[in-house]
Amino acid sequence: MNENWNLSDIYDSLDEAYNAGKQMLLQCQQFRKEYEGKVASLERLSFRDCLIRYSDISVQLCRMGSYAYLIWSTNLNDKAVCAFYQNMQDMVNLCNKELTFLEVEICKDVDYSKVVSYLADDEIGLGLKAWLKKCLKFRLQYAA
Repeated sequence: MNENWNLSDIYDSLDEAYNAGKQMLLQCQQFRKEYEGKVASLERLSFRDCLIRYSDISVQLCRMGSYAYLIWSTNLNDKAVCAFYQNMQDMVNLCNKELTFLEVEICKDVDYSKVVSYLADDEIGLGLKAWLKKCLKFRLQYAA
């Protein structure tokens, strides 16, 4: 395997990354089971906790995708690495499919003023606030 980067800070091996991906898919499925259809009724602290969990999952998904891409991009002729990359892309896509409900529910079901009030919550990080603002903008832009 041609290594141009030391990626051991992310994962030590393809197997470790793949196993992390399988665990992440289970986490995404659990997240969906816990929150789907309930986002509009969450109180402020529960909503914040939901967003923080979503953010943590998103960071892990980016980590997985980045690792797979970097390994693949330096090993384009290695069939095992190419298969790994495709499997990881599929897993990330499955995970994202499990998470799609959250943005839809925020845009569709959660009271607009409630979301705006969450933007004032100092415990919601700047990245999540930017994401919530994007949801609100989308909601206003495409509201029926």
